[in-house]
Amino acid sequence: MAKKQTKFEFSKIGSIIDDIAKKTPITIEKEKKQADRISTGVYILNASMSGSIWGGVKGDAITVFAGPEASGKSFLALNTCREAQHKGYGIVYIDTENSIELGELSKFGIDDSNDKFYLIKTNKIEDINITLTQLLDDLKEKKMKGVEVGKFMIVIDSLAQMASNKEKEDLISGKLKQDMTKAKAIGSLFRSITIDLGYLEIPMIVNNQTYQTMDLFPQEIMKGGKSLYYSASNITFLGKSKLKTGKEDENELQSGIKVKAKAIKNRQAKPKKVEFQIEFQEGCNPYIGLEMFCV
Repeated sequence: MAKKQTKFEFSKIGSIIDDIAKKTPITIEKEKKQADRISTGVYILNASMSGSIWGGVKGDAITVFAGPEASGKSFLALNTCREAQHKGYGIVYIDTENSIELGELSKFGIDDSNDKFYLIKTNKIEDINITLTQLLDDLKEKKMKGVEVGKFMIVIDSLAQMASNKEKEDLISGKLKQDMTKAKAIGSLFRSITIDLGYLEIPMIVNNQTYQTMDLFPQEIMKGGKSLYYSASNITFLGKSKLKTGKEDENELQSGIKVKAKAIKNRQAKPKKVEFQIEFQEGCNPYIGLEMFCV
């Protein structure tokens, strides 16, 4: 008598994967849920990034602000830090440009106390890679043991100012060589942390610089190789022009900047161009540009 064949149903796969997940930090999505959103403090930019003026930076992914110097990247990162603290997030801020001082954060409305804001100053890509990888790995182990990981956001300001160990070693030895290891190290960083950020529900903001290629038809691209293009959930390019309000005195060239923002990569909303203003004295009016969203 032939042996009756049995069929393994796909519905039973779940119990096997659940057993694996008890020993391995993998994320299994079983329920429909919306990731947390952190406002940038600019409603029209929130709409551009997430499709809602109440949205903004995705709470479990990498968001990139990229543009030329003085185009509002650090302002937006700090603005978002303030809004994140209002939602109960702590901040780990990695300053690679030596441009942030704890004593100056209060003017952005940021709480700089040690249990709310942690400032790290380094521009070595290898050191940042090791720090973030070990930090997230430790938090994954805690989460697997049932420890609730508190909410916090990571900021890297900026990627373009990172240097590699090889670059410094060459300079010390008097050699001026093109560093071919930096892009690989940056790629290693984002490959190792992107999924961990999602597993731990940690948002990350990365500021970066852009430049024009020397092609026949020049293109604006980011520094640091292609890895960030793949890892980021949202990449917004910023452009700038002078803002004149008529309030300038005879020694002032401008009152601020007009910022044009375009999402060149967006996994949550249709990419759009928006415009808002940052005044040097007043900061940013969060309602500027909302008529564009209404249209």
